[in-house]
Amino acid sequence: MIGGYERSKGEIRKLKIEDFKKCASIWDMEKQNKLAEKFYRELQTGNRETFVYVEGDTYIAEGSIVFNMQDPDYTIDNQRVYCSRLIVKDTYRHRGIGSAMIDFLVDYSQRLGYKEMSIGVDLDNVIARNLYKKKGFTHVLFQGKDEQGVYAKLLKKLSD
Repeated sequence: MIGGYERSKGEIRKLKIEDFKKCASIWDMEKQNKLAEKFYRELQTGNRETFVYVEGDTYIAEGSIVFNMQDPDYTIDNQRVYCSRLIVKDTYRHRGIGSAMIDFLVDYSQRLGYKEMSIGVDLDNVIARNLYKKKGFTHVLFQGKDEQGVYAKLLKKLSD
């Protein structure tokens, strides 16, 4: 358990780089292998810190903070951090795990001294958009379209 964030049978832990492949039980790393390689490189360089929600030895959810996305909408040195790849396994959704992960990542980022957190969301992902709004990601920095569809970059001010 990190920082008091524990849900029923599970706990949130910082992912050790040697355990990165265990996240394949949460999302399809083979199908998204370019993304997996990018995330692994970011972990190696320290640009990404990933946290996992684990029940026993089962990886249920993950979420990361990224320090430099080379996009000022997403990251500003020592001010704004990016919340990346928040995902909960399908069979574990609607149990408050995603909410607990966001709370943890926000708290962790505040303790690192960040004042803002950004997140990207596909506009057709209504469940995620509602969760992010509930968690304070209410300022739209940008709305546009990429190869995966229409999305928005959202911002949350972190309390002092």
